[in-house]
Amino acid sequence: MLNISNRISINTISGDGDGFSDLYSVLLDGTDEYINIDGVQTALAAITTGTWSAWVKPVDATPVQTEVIISFAETAGDDDLMLYITTSGKLTALARLAGGVRWILETDAIAFSDNTWTHIAVVQDAVSPILYVDGVAVDQTFTTSTNKTYWFSTLPNINNGRIGDRIRNGGAEELHFNGNIDDVLFTSDAKSLAQIQNIYNNGKPKNEATISNGVSYFKFDGDVVSTCTDSIGSNNGTYVNVEQADIELDTP
Repeated sequence: MLNISNRISINTISGDGDGFSDLYSVLLDGTDEYINIDGVQTALAAITTGTWSAWVKPVDATPVQTEVIISFAETAGDDDLMLYITTSGKLTALARLAGGVRWILETDAIAFSDNTWTHIAVVQDAVSPILYVDGVAVDQTFTTSTNKTYWFSTLPNINNGRIGDRIRNGGAEELHFNGNIDDVLFTSDAKSLAQIQNIYNNGKPKNEATISNGVSYFKFDGDVVSTCTDSIGSNNGTYVNVEQADIELDTP
């Protein structure tokens, strides 16, 4: 069995040379566990560009229902931004205003494998979003492209944020993610391909706490439930229904 001291040594050696150790991720059960990041929504509310980045390890790459990775939505209304896995295993992002879909972008092929870590990102440059899988802008298609510029500033009624599910339009928490999530990063700028590849770092997460235009960064290392620590700003999240044992030694 690998103990914590051994894990620290291995991750430090295999990291990017700055002593960064990626020890923990959060395991969500696909039923009722999620992380409330309403504070991140407040910090991002006025921006027209941005980047979301995360490492994910789904239990099922083609789940029986849509599983949300990151969402920002209107609790009592119908505006939202969402990054999710479809039942066909595609990485998909959407923007919706008052129930009308502004854009939906999805990968052409399955983006995930069962119980396997994958790095994902969505970048909005105020012209059109783009998806990345393991540092590559994979083949992708807009299934709706009414207005591809939509982002936080044009969705002013969004008032909540979640990692691992969504809540919108007067409904309950739903579409829970089943698997591990690690190193969730939000910036206020549109990262380039080279910058996304730098974050991906050949499959070895590195410390992004000083990344340019960083807004929030959740590493899950050292967290004591129920606080999910923001390593960039003061937008700490809250673990909901997550047990301490779900902060586990399983990382990319």
